[in-house]
Amino acid sequence: MHDFKYRAAISGAPEWDARRMKLALVNSIQLRPIIAAFLENVSRTNSAAITPAMIAWGVRRDQLLSDIAMVKATGKLEPNLVQFDTAFEPGHKYREEFENLTRTFFSNQSPDQYAQLLDKYGIGYVNILLEESKGMQEAMEALLASMIIESWATFESLASDLWVTGVDNGPGEIVARINVASQKAFKQPEDNIRPETVHDIGIDAKTHYGSFLREIGKVTFQRLRDIQSYYGIAFGKDASKLFDEVADGYIFALSAYRNALTHNAGKADKHFVKQVERFAELRQIKINDRLLLDGELVKKLQQAAQSLAVRLIQFVDHVITLQSKP
Repeated sequence: MHDFKYRAAISGAPEWDARRMKLALVNSIQLRPIIAAFLENVSRTNSAAITPAMIAWGVRRDQLLSDIAMVKATGKLEPNLVQFDTAFEPGHKYREEFENLTRTFFSNQSPDQYAQLLDKYGIGYVNILLEESKGMQEAMEALLASMIIESWATFESLASDLWVTGVDNGPGEIVARINVASQKAFKQPEDNIRPETVHDIGIDAKTHYGSFLREIGKVTFQRLRDIQSYYGIAFGKDASKLFDEVADGYIFALSAYRNALTHNAGKADKHFVKQVERFAELRQIKINDRLLLDGELVKKLQQAAQSLAVRLIQFVDHVITLQSKP
């Protein structure tokens, strides 16, 4: 049976806390909304990942407390649901007992104890279901795929907003570099953008050149190679090299998995094989192979995107900070 390694998918809290601390040290006020959006997007993905474990643990916990409350209230426990129809009515002793037990349980649990119980009875029970239930296996496949897709979307959004803000607020040499770069590096403007109508977009190219280029469609951030190229053009080779150096370049593996999941029904195509051939653990995947996901791989891809995002934010923060100094 395929090992989904669910526990690994919801690990990594210390690493994430360390990245958040680095972001808290960013100086540029222009980057604060971008950082806030990035943190919110990552938090949403992490919350979705841990939800099955929290539900499993919550149900098992509440069932135990409910059984104890029913015995205390009625002196018996019957294997049917009829008794619960009336037990929740106002004034019923079961309801009082259950609320007291729940209150006592939570007041006596430390964060460490709660984490241990969540691991044992939440994650543990999810793993049991994964061994026994085809439906649970399909649900876990969907969850892991969504974590990859959301991780890429979070990075793509961050990369776009960060580049635009860096160009808008960085030194004038950035605009000069963009202007002398080969036009092949950029896209053609949108069809409805013409010289006589360009003023309608409402962005001053002199003061917000990055925003202007994105608005007219000259730069788009859907493809990773384009993103890397734009960062190299605007901020120099050191920015471009981060894509290959941070987390051993696994941002390219994330991009490959995202594309295969959304465009090729979760199967490897020639583009996927080409993108991941640099990674030894993925090199054995062949064209038309179904991509098997597990929590360990997904977490590695997610953390690669987070690590690169933080490094890019720090890089652009440095560029903007230097610009603002007298």
